[in-house]
Amino acid sequence: MMPNPSIVACAYAAISPHVVRTPLLQASTLNKLISERLSTPNLSVYVKAESLQHTGAFKFRGAYNRLLHLTPKERAFGVVAFSSGNFSQALALASSKLNIECTIVAPHDAPALKLSRTAAYGAKVLLSTPPAGVNREVAAGGMAKKFSIETGATLLHPFDDYEVMAGQGTLAMEVYEQVGDGVDVASLVVPTGGGGMLAGCSLASQLKSPKTDIYAVEPAGYDDHCQSFASEGKARIPLTGDIETTICDALQASAPGELTWQVNRNYISGTSYVSDEGAVEAMKVAFTELKLVLEPSGALGLASLLAGNIPVKGDDVIVVVACGGNISLEEYTRLLS
Repeated sequence: MMPNPSIVACAYAAISPHVVRTPLLQASTLNKLISERLSTPNLSVYVKAESLQHTGAFKFRGAYNRLLHLTPKERAFGVVAFSSGNFSQALALASSKLNIECTIVAPHDAPALKLSRTAAYGAKVLLSTPPAGVNREVAAGGMAKKFSIETGATLLHPFDDYEVMAGQGTLAMEVYEQVGDGVDVASLVVPTGGGGMLAGCSLASQLKSPKTDIYAVEPAGYDDHCQSFASEGKARIPLTGDIETTICDALQASAPGELTWQVNRNYISGTSYVSDEGAVEAMKVAFTELKLVLEPSGALGLASLLAGNIPVKGDDVIVVVACGGNISLEEYTRLLS
């Protein structure tokens, strides 16, 4: 079943008082850099700085919106979710604001900073260790499901949930207001793991700017959206084979969400993937041109644009979502050095 795009408008009205209206950044030097690199004149590039959202990533939007839809009984039994870090922090903070008990199951190798912050926001943190050959997110999801059955806590999915999608889509609602009346956004570039933010932005665009092309960007080795979009009939295709490594720890889903893909297969215009090296270059560009600190996952959209993966033409207005900045100072300086 396809959700009605109006769910994003409802989420926007509900959560706007509780989220940060993150800035839409632009710099003439960034426009010049990308225009010259792509040999395309007069590009206007905007960066939606979701790294400045509560808990350092866009995920707070979807987490808060989802919690607003719990029944009184569900609130009483608490919630559980699996996440490598950004959704866990977001759900922990949102739960604490709404006085709901929260448990997070995280992969054992999730970044220490994200785990410590999740606990600091008030959640109970459990770690999962996947068997050989099993995706880390799949293993954490199985453990979270078992916990839900045993305790009665409501299992919340970090992306494959319509109310989560709707919440994430509110960032695009802000974008279309922030660019101003009469400005046509040619492309919206969205870093993608399971596809929740991508689906929310796609639905928001149907409401506010249906002519805007939506592009998904994934880490190399986790290109399940690329494979699915390119397949016959745009079938949902999970990853197979050996598990790859990437510094983009927030975007390691092994398949498009079942619900998110029903949205995204109909609305997105294209997909691409970016190497770790490309992500690091984009982190450097974001800091140099915008003074913006991004984690590798958060820089993927800008990386894809810099790599020439996004179709552009002269005078285009392009919006890139910088979806997160949860990275330790030590790791940030190590990568950029």
